[in-house]
Order: sequence, then structure tokens, then C-alpha cells
Amino acid sequence: GGLLNSYLIEISAEVLATRDSETGAPLVSVILDKAGQKGTGLWTAVSSLELGCPAPTIAEAVYARSLSTLKEQRLQAAQLLRGTAPTPVPAAQRETVIGQLHDALYCAKICAYAQGFDLMKTAAREQGWQLDFAEIAKIWRAGCIIRAELLEDITNAYRRNPALPNLLVERICQAVVEASARKLLVCNVATERGETDRYAVEDYLQALGAHCDGLEFDGILINDKLTGTLPPQAQIEWVTPRDANERYVFADVVDDERPWRHDSVKLARAILRWYAKGTKSATLPRDNSAQRARVEQRHGTREQPTKV
Repeated sequence: GGLLNSYLIEISAEVLATRDSETGAPLVSVILDKAGQKGTGLWTAVSSLELGCPAPTIAEAVYARSLSTLKEQRLQAAQLLRGTAPTPVPAAQRETVIGQLHDALYCAKICAYAQGFDLMKTAAREQGWQLDFAEIAKIWRAGCIIRAELLEDITNAYRRNPALPNLLVERICQAVVEASARKLLVCNVATERGETDRYAVEDYLQALGAHCDGLEFDGILINDKLTGTLPPQAQIEWVTPRDANERYVFADVVDDERPWRHDSVKLARAILRWYAKGTKSATLPRDNSAQRARVEQRHGTREQPTKV
């Protein structure tokens, strides 16, 4: 039972709990980590590109399968890119971590379903089809390999509102707010002309809160490398905080060649450090006068931006 209950979850749990009869090792440890595919994910990803309907979660799943087939390249890369050694979860934190993984997977499933149904809606509009999404979800709930408990909620959502623009409107805010998983907001490196002029970190938080009441973050990751040249014609500036906050986490996360954008490798490292250290050990000191001094030296005292 539970929010994650589905046929695929059930068989995954069974496989993970099975040991190899010859070696006694977990079965997954003796199976070659190269996944094939029948093509349904590929067709879905291609359709999303053709229709201009984003389905990044589904597409990334396809890419992950494709990447798994590159076994030799992965082995070579593993010799050069050595990550941190995994550490066992302390017994006292086991239930907490399991709860966080549960909520994170639940949110990801909602996103995947939302993308899939949005893709069907877009295709129906393009082709002139009349699709009953409540009935489709009902069929998937009991008549195909998916058989997920979440599909009952999706059926009910479309019955309440057949014209629902996107499943995320119905469930994502509630799911994110109630999730026990630690939440880290990655703040923009620079403002965007015409949309976030003269925004500070606090304005982004206020805008998010206006659209999702009760949303709170355990950490807010902010770039602290205020060097490099921002394009003057774009009239953008660094995104920095006005005040100190114990949830603020600072790191160099900018692309050295394009300092108004994130560097994916730096960003990944900063996120991993934050998660590994825990929220309390990766917080901003109360006195951030040095940080503010650098901001004011570069841009002058920031005017109060327009609220969203």
C-alpha cells in the first residue's frame, strides 16, 4: 500500500531483496548494468521534441538507459572521475532517510505523470483528438503494467476538472510542501532583464511563496563569486541577498566564461557538499557584512525592487 504502490515498485523491491543462489551476493550486484529498451520511452521523448512539449524527466530516463550501454566508456571515466566514497546511514537516521527518499520519489513520479499527460494533451490538440484523461488513467490503473496507486488520484483530478491545464497545478505544490525531503533552492546567478530587474534573493523567495503557500527551503544556494564581466547591453546584475539568513549557503557556482550562468560541475559539487554536511553545518553566519560590502562596491546600494 501507500502513495508509491505500483506493480513496478513491487517487482523492484522483490528483485532488490533477492540474492544470487551461487554467490550469495545481492542479485543486482551480479547482473550486468547495461539496460536495453523497447522504444516506448524513445518515442515519447521524440514526440515531446516534435511537439515542443517539455518532458525532461521522461527524456532523462531514456538517456540513462542509453548511457548504461556505454560500459567501457563508463569504466574509463570512473578511473578519472572518482566520487566520494559512500557512507552507511546511521541506524538512528535510517527511518528519516527512508522517509526523505519516499517523498523525493513521490514528487518525481508526479512530475513524470504530469509531463506524460501534458504531452498527450498537446498531441490531442494538434491532431484534433478527444481524449478522456480520467478514463485513460483509470485504464492504466488496472489494465496495464503501470498499475500505480497514484493513477487513482490522477483519475479523480481529471474528473474534478477535465480541463485541468497540468497535473502539477493539482498536486505538486501540496506534495512539495508536505515532503520531508530536504529542499535546496538554487538561486539564479544574475537577474534577467524585463523579468527580474534588481531582484535580490529575498524577492525570488517571495515570488515562489506567492505561488505555493507554505513552501519552505532548508537551504538557499547563492553564488558568491562576483567577478567576471556581465554583458552591459543586457542590463543584468548579480543576484545577492539583502540580509543575513542562516539558511543561505554560498559557493562559487558560475561558469568562468559566461559568469551570468551556472557551471554544472561546480553546481553539482556544491549541492553534494550541502547535502553531505547537513543543513546546520552549511549555513550562513549571521554577519554577512563582507558579502554585502562586495555587492555595494560593485553595484552601489541596491534599491528596493518591485514586489511580485
